[in-house]
Amino acid sequence: MLDTRESAPISLPVNSRWRGRTAALLSPVREAEPAEAPSLPIRQPTRSRWSAIPGSVGGRVSFQGPLPGLLFAATLSGLCGAFLHPNGYAFLAALLAVLILGVACPLVATCRLKAYLEFEHARIREDEPAHALLRITNRGFWPAFGLVVGGRGFPVGVGLPGSSARPRGRQEVRGNLGRLPRGKYPLAPLSLVSAFPLALVEAGPAIEVPAALLVWPRTFPVGEMPEPDCPLQREGNFESRRVGTGGDLAGLRPYRQGDSLRQIHWRQTARHDRLIVCERHATRVPRIQVLLDTDPRSHVGAGGDGTLEWAIRAAASLGETWANQGAEVLACFGDRVLPGAGGQRQVRDLLDLAARVPAAGCSLQDTWRAAERCRDGSPRVLVCTDRSLEHHQAFPAEPDLWLVVLHCAGFSSEAQSATVRRARVLHVADAASMPMALHRGWLQSAGGR
Repeated sequence: MLDTRESAPISLPVNSRWRGRTAALLSPVREAEPAEAPSLPIRQPTRSRWSAIPGSVGGRVSFQGPLPGLLFAATLSGLCGAFLHPNGYAFLAALLAVLILGVACPLVATCRLKAYLEFEHARIREDEPAHALLRITNRGFWPAFGLVVGGRGFPVGVGLPGSSARPRGRQEVRGNLGRLPRGKYPLAPLSLVSAFPLALVEAGPAIEVPAALLVWPRTFPVGEMPEPDCPLQREGNFESRRVGTGGDLAGLRPYRQGDSLRQIHWRQTARHDRLIVCERHATRVPRIQVLLDTDPRSHVGAGGDGTLEWAIRAAASLGETWANQGAEVLACFGDRVLPGAGGQRQVRDLLDLAARVPAAGCSLQDTWRAAERCRDGSPRVLVCTDRSLEHHQAFPAEPDLWLVVLHCAGFSSEAQSATVRRARVLHVADAASMPMALHRGWLQSAGGR
């Protein structure tokens, strides 16, 4: 709780010409008592020439707006006392007392504090709320009031409850951060700061975060994985649409020279008085590469509604669904490559990679070079926009290259749609049509638009 006791007023000389100018600066400060566990916004550090001075406790010390004015008033009072009237020294002493009180209190109150920030879950999705636990330990024999979380670790408007620390005690503050955008949090180092009582200086220790929070992109169910014209011959438990020998029964056909006698269906052979053989699905371990174009020139919009975020969601959806089906998925998001593997661990690593994709991105040429280093003959799926193909006219037309193209005109009113004249293209007109387009797959999307 905040200390609401009023400080004793500082007396001013009756005949002082400076009384009117200093009365506002020397008036007692009232701190309003907050409601129980209020949700306060995280204080963003001010960008002034007085800020970003490192503290001795491993956190930060930043000077606030009123401090330069008080320093100027103290200097002016000292000059007046030296050249005009001795009463100026009284004003100087009063201002120095205010400065010492406003600067020393936050420094002393927070010098013995330690803070830890823990998240309830290490990984969540975009549509799930994030919960955090702030542990505060005060090893000093004095309390600390007005503690807030400072820094740019979370988006503007996201807050943790305000708090105070009792002497020689520990305190836990739980907060609901709401639904965070995709990314890794905190975005920047955090500090537990206090400016009590006069808000002249913010001081406090750095908040230790043992494990960061990863916010995965939102994903959707997708259709069947595209098969290459010349699939890699590798046995597995994934059933292909192609004919093989190890899968479920696909159908019957007349015997052809070279068929194995084990495939003959004897009952149908006796009924039709000719040799009939069984056709079975091929079983294999499919391998596929999912590429994501993060080139800033290829995308429009900002934040969660921009084409970059929707492209990340599409690429994550493809990789997650196919890896869950047993495929070995190699992900190349920008210039970051995740080696091909399958199973739940690959799904987790792939979504972690999607959460860490930076907004700055890299050029499509860098993405293509990173994918070429891992080329193994498996089919590729490139998630891009129509601007990607427009800016890269010499884009290779490989036989096993499949495209997911987001049309920028559907995501931003200022963008114009470009014509895509390629085969094996899955068109995404806007954000609302993406789940249906991914679920439909490439079965009806061959040809240009």
